[in-house]
Amino acid sequence: MRSFKIILLISLLSGILIVPSCVIDSCTGVDFDAVRFFDVQDLEVFAFPKEGWWERIEPTDTVDFDSLGGLYLDFLVSYTAQNSSWQMGFPLVNRAYACSFIAGFDGSKDEQLESLAITSLDFWDIDHPAGSSLNDILQYKGNYLEEQDLALNDFIQAQTGFLQAEDMRLELLSHPLRAGSYRLKVNMTFTNGEAYEEELSLNVK
Repeated sequence: MRSFKIILLISLLSGILIVPSCVIDSCTGVDFDAVRFFDVQDLEVFAFPKEGWWERIEPTDTVDFDSLGGLYLDFLVSYTAQNSSWQMGFPLVNRAYACSFIAGFDGSKDEQLESLAITSLDFWDIDHPAGSSLNDILQYKGNYLEEQDLALNDFIQAQTGFLQAEDMRLELLSHPLRAGSYRLKVNMTFTNGEAYEEELSLNVK
């Protein structure tokens, strides 16, 4: 999956992204009302280095303070395409095979963001003791569809409609005060009652 993201990014940057020749008119046996939307089934969260959001920092990795880039939130979604339901973790994969690249083009059907909180379960710095929210030191940088640059709390307050993309990139504006292991918890709720919680570990030196 990581290698696909790298290839995809290179293709997007170079302007040579190749998509299948299949178009809507050639798709048969597809319920278009069903494939217009995506439905969030779960949430995956991992840290990424400053070198690029498509790289994953594993829980067993140890990174320098200055190498820590931020957090990548990936919605694991389901679609119905060609009369079968399936799931993929990376959204553009779903849009790159057969006729299913149209899936989810109208965003989420039921999910509207209600709250998003990133909490450090360990002492982060003087202003962020254990149990503190890190939202104030996170910057929303956009998703695979578009680049943005908003304080995370401002982004959350501005959300009034359905999700338009299946991922979020959050940049960390400051690193922990001390070297060591840190546990972060991500809580996300939607207005339809869905709630997701994920934890990840970071080792910094």
